[in-house]
Amino acid sequence: MNTLAPPRRRQRSPEPGSAEWLTLRRSGLGATDAAVVAGRSRFASPFDKFGEMLGRTAPKIATEAMEWGVILERPVGLKWAADTGRTVRHNGFTYWLEDGIFSHYDFDVGGEAAILEVKTASAYGQREWGEQDTDQVPTEYLLQAQHEIMCRPGIERCYIAVLIGGQKLQRYVVERDDELIGHLLTIERNFLARTRAGIPPEIDGSEAATEYLRSVHPKDDGTQIDLSPDVENAAREYLALKAQEKELAEKIALQGNLLRERLAAASSAIGREVKVTYRTSKDRTETNWKAIANFMLDRFGREQELIDQYTETKPGARPLIVTWIGDL
Repeated sequence: MNTLAPPRRRQRSPEPGSAEWLTLRRSGLGATDAAVVAGRSRFASPFDKFGEMLGRTAPKIATEAMEWGVILERPVGLKWAADTGRTVRHNGFTYWLEDGIFSHYDFDVGGEAAILEVKTASAYGQREWGEQDTDQVPTEYLLQAQHEIMCRPGIERCYIAVLIGGQKLQRYVVERDDELIGHLLTIERNFLARTRAGIPPEIDGSEAATEYLRSVHPKDDGTQIDLSPDVENAAREYLALKAQEKELAEKIALQGNLLRERLAAASSAIGREVKVTYRTSKDRTETNWKAIANFMLDRFGREQELIDQYTETKPGARPLIVTWIGDL
């Protein structure tokens, strides 16, 4: 049973990309952020959301696939309703569970304490979806559904309609899970509290985490320190993984060359499960700016004056280099 308090407020959802939408995104966590801050998203890390809320990075407004998802939302929802014999009503509101935790919705389902979430997926993404009429959906969407249920007291299930490859509609249902919702709410509250205090998430291997660490200490101070045992263990693990990475890269390169050898001059090859393409890309033009610069210097002289005029200083990089002591 639902034991959460009624939502504090609701308002019309802002248009994606608008100033109101940007402000809302930076104010807290929506349903699509649930898997991100829980560290269960394949598309973003907690550091991405951390940077977004602090204004360090801009939210992703829309890819072409996302735009098509919005365009197809209504027809897919209506097709799901026709197939299931249910009625749906578009919901254009944003609901707050509490300050900083909110959700948008696609459709309400008539006659039920239920909502409908519409998704689109490529044909290649079909393997991510399990048996129809179950909750075997990608983790991102499972957590998104529980977040949406959490923000609307009285909602007991979230139906998910996914259009795969633009031609196949599959149906799923995620029932309310109060235990999972409790864990998710704790994670989201902790993330909000830390972010509002300027405390970053736990370090992960994302590019966003790397960029954050580089921004905090962009330059070294010239000192040398002793490695603590735990940090030295991390350095050993780093070297071991780099060795595995090199071995794996060589294996990948070998398989790639075997494929190139088999395809020879063919543009592509197709089998029962895999397709390989080996097409020549279009020719591209490239301006030789160095030659132009030399020509200008030879013609007009004033070499140092021109060089000084168009010379700019760029900050130095700070590469991380780990080696065994014996290799120095």
